[in-house]
Amino acid sequence: MLDALNHFIQNGRRDIALFRGFTSYSFQLKEQLFRRFVRANGLDRERSPVIRIRDANNPEAVHESAQRITDLLAGPNPPDAVLAGNDLIAIGVLQGALAAGARVPEDLAIISVDNTLVSQISSPRLSTVDLQMDMVGRITAETYFELRRNGLRTRAPIRRTISSRLIERSTS
Repeated sequence: MLDALNHFIQNGRRDIALFRGFTSYSFQLKEQLFRRFVRANGLDRERSPVIRIRDANNPEAVHESAQRITDLLAGPNPPDAVLAGNDLIAIGVLQGALAAGARVPEDLAIISVDNTLVSQISSPRLSTVDLQMDMVGRITAETYFELRRNGLRTRAPIRRTISSRLIERSTS
């Protein structure tokens, strides 16, 4: 996410909105990071809103995100960039922005988090943070089997780190 937010700043974007799901630990972490980034970079908090989408992992997220970005773009302080908490939210932001007449990425840059198939087949294709979920699955399975071999006992938490990466496509 920091790579995505820094990408916005490096490209002159200062009015960045975060669109996130309503409930989930990962969305809470994303919001905390976003708020720290806004403070650390001297961005105007009033022009860097956090928009919560009710069910971010449901097709309704697309419709709600489209409506919310349409409202923001028509308001007095429209964002010039959106970081979307997942690809469904980003698709809604993209659809709403285009329907409102915004040019993507000229008027509104959009970066998502996930890199699911949706981001790869959207038109225009979504820039996204690739969380490498295939690697997460592989490491999870390997760790499970390692624990099974050891009788499911461990003295300390097992921690694995997986790097994410920003994939720049047409929306940023």
